[in-house]
Amino acid sequence: LMDWEKTLRVNLTGYFLCAQQAIRRMLRQDGGAILNIGSIAGVSALGRGNFPYSVSKAGVSQMTKELAVEYAGQGIRVNAILPAQVLTPSFKAQLLSDPRFSEKLQQRLLHGIPLNRLLEPEDFVGPALFLCSAAAAAVTGVLVPVDGGNLALNAGGNHIWPVD
Repeated sequence: LMDWEKTLRVNLTGYFLCAQQAIRRMLRQDGGAILNIGSIAGVSALGRGNFPYSVSKAGVSQMTKELAVEYAGQGIRVNAILPAQVLTPSFKAQLLSDPRFSEKLQQRLLHGIPLNRLLEPEDFVGPALFLCSAAAAAVTGVLVPVDGGNLALNAGGNHIWPVD
């Protein structure tokens, strides 16, 4: 229960509290854009012990849509990016700690990503800039997978993509 509560507190309640403060300020300045970072785990069951994480990210996705509808009339747009596995510094360190584990895990992850590569943090810059810019003035309540094609292929990693 402790893991469940901590995960929801960080991944859902934390987002809610940030959105609440941002909306208060945006209402005073005639609008703005909120960009949440969700996960493909929030729209597709991943299994493999990800239950609390997946549920928390599903909450972020639904909160994104609810806030978008609730505040659209006040000029506040709310969208989310849904990443797949990202090569963050901490994940890279994990992979480097055991090369055999690294190779096996990377191959498993890559089998579910048609672009055949893990994502880098830089892969989110373009989508984030667009969703927060005037170019996306009519975009709200949208969940944008930035996942190398993972969701398009297999709804989150349940099937294996053939890799030569």
